[in-house]
Amino acid sequence: MKLGRRSISPLASGCVTERHATLAAMKSTPRPPRHALIVSEEDGIRYLHFGSPWVQGAMRIRRPTELVLDYTQDMLAALLLRQGAWPKRALQIGLGTASLAKFLQRHQPACKQTIVEIDERVVRLAAHSFRFKRTANIRIEHGDGVAWLAESGKTFDLIFIDGFDADAKPGKLNARRFYATCRERLSDGGVLVVNLLRRKRGMKLGVERILTAFDNRVFVLPETEDGNTVVFAAAGKRIDLSSATLKRRATSLRTRTGLDLRPLLDRLAARDGAPRIQL
Repeated sequence: MKLGRRSISPLASGCVTERHATLAAMKSTPRPPRHALIVSEEDGIRYLHFGSPWVQGAMRIRRPTELVLDYTQDMLAALLLRQGAWPKRALQIGLGTASLAKFLQRHQPACKQTIVEIDERVVRLAAHSFRFKRTANIRIEHGDGVAWLAESGKTFDLIFIDGFDADAKPGKLNARRFYATCRERLSDGGVLVVNLLRRKRGMKLGVERILTAFDNRVFVLPETEDGNTVVFAAAGKRIDLSSATLKRRATSLRTRTGLDLRPLLDRLAARDGAPRIQL
């Protein structure tokens, strides 16, 4: 999603540029990105930008845990795929405005979250301007998500991939080897959720690479109006959710959390004839 350049007006205390980074951050490995972090506000919504009109995250100021952007709602539709106390362990690569983390923190506080963010400034800004608060069940790792996942050896029930640079490019987060590593790091019954952006062939290539890594156990959601495509990939027990099951689970999730997935189910019905997820 893009906002016009005129709408980008850095907040006095919310804009963090490279020259304001601490000496420790500048010496850290990996080297922090060189773009400015810019916060803008429009119609009661606060946005994060990486030095460009591309929106990297958003928060409704009066309701900070509400999911403002459609693609974040699509990503959390993964909660429909498994039942019970799931997920117990979640990994997020790319923090942004912490929309996904805050949602899980509020509605599934027992879930242990690990968040890998390459830019320490993003973590500080999420706390300062987007009301992100760490708890005992949230662990922040500073580093390159690709390298961290390859070296960690940990497994997760749910993995979110939502990382882009200032030009809205995912880089190595959209590589075949990385998706294969994601599969290796999923627990039995784990689910990978990837946000892809429609840019040239990036989205199609991403889907093809995920299909290869997961032996075609992939479900692609309909594209949002802003050009985001969310992809689910699964390991372990097969998932086959009928239209009736999806509607029942979506109603239960809405009652419990306020997340309304009816627009997504309508998009699925428009594309597929009846909303059904198999992977």
